Amino acid sequence: MTEHWKHRVTERIGCVDPKTLWDAVQWAVANDRDDLAEFVCRVSKTGRRLFRIKVPPGRVFFVLINTDTMTPITVMPPGFRVNRQGKRAMVLRDAS
Repeated sequence: MTEHWKHRVTERIGCVDPKTLWDAVQWAVANDRDDLAEFVCRVSKTGRRLFRIKVPPGRVFFVLINTDTMTPITVMPPGFRVNRQGKRAMVLRDAS
């Protein structure tokens, strides 16, 4: 887990422990729990994938993960724009 991840979780989500959040997201992705970490899109061909998560009390955030190494990259709120390799950029939305 990187310092960048810890900083972004604290900055953008608030009172959530970055390690606890990462452990939960990692478990959900590894166990195909789309109800907890819903796959949104592939960002790059090198393993970067974007997942939608909900944080109590129902706030939506997006987690960028390197699924090849299973390391967290960053967390983003709705409204952010994400560039995708070989495709148009997309604006993150809180609804599925």
